[in-house]
Amino acid sequence: MREFIIGGFGGQGIILMGMILGKAATVFEGRFATMMQSFGPEARGGACMSQVILSDAPIAYPYVRSADVGIFMNQESWERYAERLKPEAMLITNADLVSPGGRAQARSSYAVAANTIAEELGRAMVANIVMTGFVAAVTRVADSEAIKSAIADTVRKDTIELNLKAFDQGFEAGLNAIK
Repeated sequence: MREFIIGGFGGQGIILMGMILGKAATVFEGRFATMMQSFGPEARGGACMSQVILSDAPIAYPYVRSADVGIFMNQESWERYAERLKPEAMLITNADLVSPGGRAQARSSYAVAANTIAEELGRAMVANIVMTGFVAAVTRVADSEAIKSAIADTVRKDTIELNLKAFDQGFEAGLNAIK
């Protein structure tokens, strides 16, 4: 069982990222998953978090108690949710918007310039999918083809090609990060 906290602000696709990871595990790999979400009253810009648990066995309690992996898309989410990570948790940050500082030194830590890669692809809104690809590579949380299937099954049909390119770019960046 692995517990994830995904944090960012409303509009960054935090909940979509959690849904894709859960769908990849359950629908496309036959495993178990839970996802809980929380967000502020703002439509965009407020704090947003997705809690995802993935397991090979049924999950008795749907909330993340202490995360094995923390994925942070902005500085505020890092500052707000970092204490919810296990001391040995893996930390994954959006290098364009997060500077974890000294609190990250005791952890295995990875960063990807998700916003920059998304902008290079022509659409900043796919930064979450870039991050999903990066997460897939560095955590091996699910098979990359299962995650790609979940993306294609979840995003708007007219954005599938762009989202799959974003995933591939993030995945490649993740493979390079773990070399």
